[in-house]
Amino acid sequence: MLVQLEVVMDLCCVSQRNIVHRDLKLGNMVLNTRTRRVTITNFCLGKHLIGDRDLLRDQRGSPAYISPDVLSGTAHTSCGVCGDYLHNSDGKV
Repeated sequence: MLVQLEVVMDLCCVSQRNIVHRDLKLGNMVLNTRTRRVTITNFCLGKHLIGDRDLLRDQRGSPAYISPDVLSGTAHTSCGVCGDYLHNSDGKV
């Protein structure tokens, strides 16, 4: 669970800087087995949003990991990643 929490905290930090990864998957995370620290890698598909109302309309990243709102063509923002995870967790975060 600590690894999950670290990933969520890293994503919150990135999100606060208005950066969206757009290809988040296990293959783009590196675990240092000695320190148990996770590094999120491969931001080449990422996007820096200009403001809170900047929407993502195009499909990027690995098809198996694309969210339903992107597949349906509904415009979306990067907001809510951390809140959704923490809200849907069992409170043990």
